[in-house]
Amino acid sequence: MLAGRLPLRDEIEALAQEKGVAFASHVLHRSILAAQPHSAFIRHVQSIRPRPQARDVNRAPIEVVFVPSTQPGLRLRWGAHTTWMRVVARELGFTTDVIETSPRESITGNARVIGDYLQAARAERIILVTMGRGSAEARLLLQRRGRSSKDLHKVRGWINIGGAFGGSRGLSLLLSDRFARAEARAACWMKRAKFTALQELSDETGIWRERLSVHDHLMIVSVFGLLTPDRVPVALRANYDRLSAYGPNDGGVLAYEAMARPGLLYPVMGLSHLGEELVLGPVLQRLLTSMSASIAQGDRLSAEAPRPVYAP
Repeated sequence: MLAGRLPLRDEIEALAQEKGVAFASHVLHRSILAAQPHSAFIRHVQSIRPRPQARDVNRAPIEVVFVPSTQPGLRLRWGAHTTWMRVVARELGFTTDVIETSPRESITGNARVIGDYLQAARAERIILVTMGRGSAEARLLLQRRGRSSKDLHKVRGWINIGGAFGGSRGLSLLLSDRFARAEARAACWMKRAKFTALQELSDETGIWRERLSVHDHLMIVSVFGLLTPDRVPVALRANYDRLSAYGPNDGGVLAYEAMARPGLLYPVMGLSHLGEELVLGPVLQRLLTSMSASIAQGDRLSAEAPRPVYAP
């Protein structure tokens, strides 16, 4: 029916409402696996068998830098993900670091923190790995600094994991309910966090409708989960059910919200917004291996995975 193309957001939403979110999730997953260039890229990554290695002092250094999700006023958190993710990266021979963004700060404020870090960074080649809200903060930085920023040239790869790249419909629904809004505002006040962050992350905020212009050398990959109703963690059930009327999701964000544009897509069936290590760990290993090989060779992407321009 789709003839090798990806369904539009409105089409997949209508399918979820007519046939159910499980059916829509399978359709979206199969369409990505069949659509180029995502299909070739996924096959390429899945063929990789990463091998642990010591850091090679003879190669051009690539540092993997993580931007965690630090969301105030909400129950969904990314926990200690950067701890095990750094272990994964180090086992592959990378040096690693974490940009210490603050759960008390706004999206705009944390975007400045990321910018200050990149300005001071000594590494000439950086792979940025962002999660949840951290992805929105990184996008805002790239969007506002533009292609002319010399500091952003250091970022050669960006892996966006379950990030609210297009803003969050879940937050929009929460903020539209006066009782939930009051509860979130109170939680932010108790934690001395800025309620502005939740408002900024809503998909109704105009900044997420702007097109992102990135350097030609920047390789962007979006990893996002697709859940069927029988695979939803208890902690995410209410939010998953709420979002399911709008399409496939991971219990935290809608699939289409997590797709960076332009960029390559890597859907993972069974991965929730909690970012389960056993599911996500092997994916992260293969992606880091693939991305670092492309960067080290000076290629934007390998012949098996050409850089796309994707705009759903």
